[in-house]
Amino acid sequence: MSTRRESGGREQRVLLVFNTQLHHHASVVSGIRDCLSAWPAWKVRFVRPNDMTHYQRAIRDWEPHGIIVASDHARGAVLSDLGCPLVAVGCRHDVACTAQVYYDDREAGRLAAAELLQYPIASAALVAHPGHPGAESRNAGFAEAMRAAGVPVMRTNLLENAFEAADRWCVDERGLFGWLRNLPRPCGIFGWNDDVCGLLLWAAKDAGLHVPNEALLIGADNRRDMVEAAEPHVSSVITPFEAAGREAVAVLSRVMSGRDYLATTLVPVAGVVTRESTQWRGLEDPLVLSALDLIHRGGGSRHGVTGLCGELGCSRRSLERRFRAAVGQTVLAAIQAQRVKRAIGLLRTGSLSVAGVANECGFRSPRSLETLLKKQTGKLPRDFRGYR
Repeated sequence: MSTRRESGGREQRVLLVFNTQLHHHASVVSGIRDCLSAWPAWKVRFVRPNDMTHYQRAIRDWEPHGIIVASDHARGAVLSDLGCPLVAVGCRHDVACTAQVYYDDREAGRLAAAELLQYPIASAALVAHPGHPGAESRNAGFAEAMRAAGVPVMRTNLLENAFEAADRWCVDERGLFGWLRNLPRPCGIFGWNDDVCGLLLWAAKDAGLHVPNEALLIGADNRRDMVEAAEPHVSSVITPFEAAGREAVAVLSRVMSGRDYLATTLVPVAGVVTRESTQWRGLEDPLVLSALDLIHRGGGSRHGVTGLCGELGCSRRSLERRFRAAVGQTVLAAIQAQRVKRAIGLLRTGSLSVAGVANECGFRSPRSLETLLKKQTGKLPRDFRGYR
């Protein structure tokens, strides 16, 4: 007779299948741990994906009530044979599971493109990784946004087998350097994760490209141990690993208690951390450089073009003429792009109302914020709410 206690009992056994030596797995587990105190009846056991076969008998004997597993390790008969609810979390994969919590990887690519499109880049470039769902979705979002802005997109498969071993690169250096040197400049380059971006940064510098004057680089996942150790520091999209972990706990709890739940939950990305690798300084006009610095620090958000001119001590006509000649867009367009970027960050991570966000970012009204968000992102303020 089974000793398993049902979901309404005092104890619920939950199996967590993650390799915490991997950064993204460890970050999801951190999110899971953050909220376990709200489920005191859960008895949790960790197992690494590579150990599943070795420990399958012990796991079956333990009889878990539910499983949370990294989506890139959710395939295989060992888990499905346990016959209990299974929540997969991570990049969206085609796996047999009860529910899946996944990141909005396509939006991550779009945000990376938006960061680069603040500057007059002549081309965009990305590294393909066929067969990897997260890479393909991020690259697709990046390419869509760039093409919509009229920027040509170049791609390479040269890094497909880059990680031959954990401690060294396996790269066609000659081919990679040639590809980078042939990109129309200034170019905006997207590495679909920070590992790939780190390799591209090394290759760009060895190929003789100045970062960021000739090549602007941005990665994804915001691994601070990597991006802040690089020279220059690398901009990166924030992947919501911890938020996905918390959401996976909530979903599994609903499944095990017999309540309604969503079969798929999309966790929006949390924004972009801008660092030196995308702070383009290919301009020579000191007035335009000062204007860009103020805009990126939020100096133009509250007072618009007139206030910016006041801080710079110049006429509006002079700034408009020199800014458009150097950057290829109006001062107002640059300010609005920065306002939208800041508003998205506040909507996703802050507690302000939409009206409060609009006021904080220099919009005349919540309606103005909604209109510009819809125009630039295709989304409304409520679409960015719900995850911290």
